[in-house]
Amino acid sequence: MTRATLRLRLRELDIKIIDLTRIFGISRPTVYKMIENYERGELTEVRMECISLFNYITQNKYVTVNQVQIYVAENILTRRQTKREPRFDSINKEAFIKILLDCNHFDCLLGYFLSCYKLLEKDNLNSDEKKFLEPLKKLYHSLGHDIKK
Repeated sequence: MTRATLRLRLRELDIKIIDLTRIFGISRPTVYKMIENYERGELTEVRMECISLFNYITQNKYVTVNQVQIYVAENILTRRQTKREPRFDSINKEAFIKILLDCNHFDCLLGYFLSCYKLLEKDNLNSDEKKFLEPLKKLYHSLGHDIKK
């Protein structure tokens, strides 16, 4: 199923917007905005817990309303009650990881980034390793950041 079927799935499961406002603790207009952004694929504008639930609803063809309620209780409400910190320190990081999992646009870069990570962990780099890191340094510089190596 695609993201565009979220509204249809919510209707099929008889999950109302008011139910989502209670689950997420946000207003109705905000829920509508989250749904619209999710359906458009603008995941950086959607809260991670919303993405998680919306994916569960749209990607599990045979999910029932009872299973959704269990999912909410186990994955959203429990996290809130135990006040667990989010796994990642920014919404952008979480959204990017989600995008990496859902598409292959950045697959060609992953090997390079993994190699860069290993080199950045080293104390001393030889000239070949420094040359290998140059494209990453240029990218950082173009974004107004610096790499210390």
